[in-house]
Amino acid sequence: MRIRWRLPVAFAAASLIFAGIVALTSGLMPRDPSWRVPLIVWAILLLPMLGAGYLLTRGITRSLGRLRWMAVQVASGDLASRTGVNTNDELGELAMALNEMASELQSRVRRLAAEEERSNQLLNIMSDGVLLVDEDGRFIRGNPAAGQILGVDLKNMSDRPMVFAARNFPARALAQKAAKAAGPITEVVELAGRRYLFVEVIPLQLSEDERGQTLFIMRDETARLETERMRRDFATNVSHELKTPLAGLLLLAETLQHAIREDPQEAERFAARLLSEIDRLSELTSDLLTLSRLEDETAPEDAHLARLDLANLAKQTAAELRPLADAKRQRLTIQTSGSVRVLGDEVTLRTLIRNLLDNAFRYTDPEGHIHLSASAEKDTSGDVWAVLSVKDDGVGIPVADQARIFERFYRVDKARSRDTGGTGLGLSIVRHVAERHGGRVAVESDLGIGSTFTVWIPARA
Repeated sequence: MRIRWRLPVAFAAASLIFAGIVALTSGLMPRDPSWRVPLIVWAILLLPMLGAGYLLTRGITRSLGRLRWMAVQVASGDLASRTGVNTNDELGELAMALNEMASELQSRVRRLAAEEERSNQLLNIMSDGVLLVDEDGRFIRGNPAAGQILGVDLKNMSDRPMVFAARNFPARALAQKAAKAAGPITEVVELAGRRYLFVEVIPLQLSEDERGQTLFIMRDETARLETERMRRDFATNVSHELKTPLAGLLLLAETLQHAIREDPQEAERFAARLLSEIDRLSELTSDLLTLSRLEDETAPEDAHLARLDLANLAKQTAAELRPLADAKRQRLTIQTSGSVRVLGDEVTLRTLIRNLLDNAFRYTDPEGHIHLSASAEKDTSGDVWAVLSVKDDGVGIPVADQARIFERFYRVDKARSRDTGGTGLGLSIVRHVAERHGGRVAVESDLGIGSTFTVWIPARA
């Protein structure tokens, strides 16, 4: 029975009991069968009593109904719901307390929503990857940077094991290691493709009832570590490359000092070798300065840019270097198809062509063939490129070394490099010049058959 009826019935029952007690105590109820007559009268009076009880309790039941309705609305998430009970009794105080509670809840929810929105914005703009997983390695939350670093899509990964999305990232093993250490740890994780991540692993214990979670903050350090390695190699190689000619110069100078007095003809031979070592040292210094200028990010890229005909530039440079090919009895051919216009720096582009041809001369045997070509080509997207190609039938490059030949001082065959000369910087300069002009360089080579170096630079009409 609902409360709106319980109160009137209870009121009527209490009235009847009270009337019966009054009748018994006042001697109105007889002891013979005629007592049924007043009982019928009392029963007839029950209906008005019920009505009176309903009228008296209607205000209470209505107030309780409003309070119940508001409680249901708030429980369902409608925190803007308020009750309209405006009495001065306990129900009015309860309604006021419920309204204040709903207002406070609404305010807190708004603050929490604003805080969550700020947290999401901060996570989205962070360059470091952030991951949150549970103790079973299941994904809870992450930012876009984490997905980019790991190369996975985290949008539909909620409550799924991280191993399904990023097999190379040992989330669970790192979490267990941090839990064992009972504090944050830092690890270097190697991913496929020689990529390295610095990962800070932070175990989180939210409460005794909740399961443990682990926070991962990751940063891709591949580029920095690669740069540090290249700098170490560069310093080592420069020291070695400078030490060799300097030691040779010192030895030749000491020998020449004695040979001048004792054997003038031998002194002339040592003098020639001395000039050769000086030329080598000068060439190395020049290449180092060129590479330093190309790698200088503060230098304005358009300081010496002009509209040039790459085909004409290739012909002029090849004509200057033809005596080197003739000296080795090599055949140099040139093929161009009209004008090939680019916006570039003439000095560095000449250096690029010269280094490609010089590399071909050095690693092609006598009677070999070097072919230089320049043309304009359109790619699949409709962009027009100036394409410069140098093809030789020389010794070729092993597949394992092709990815590294554009590094500074990298040599495939160090013994042959000593015989052919060169500084080990020519192809690195070629790559930097191409990239400086918004282009790229690539190589195709078969060992013992020959190599083809191709440079693409954006064409300008």
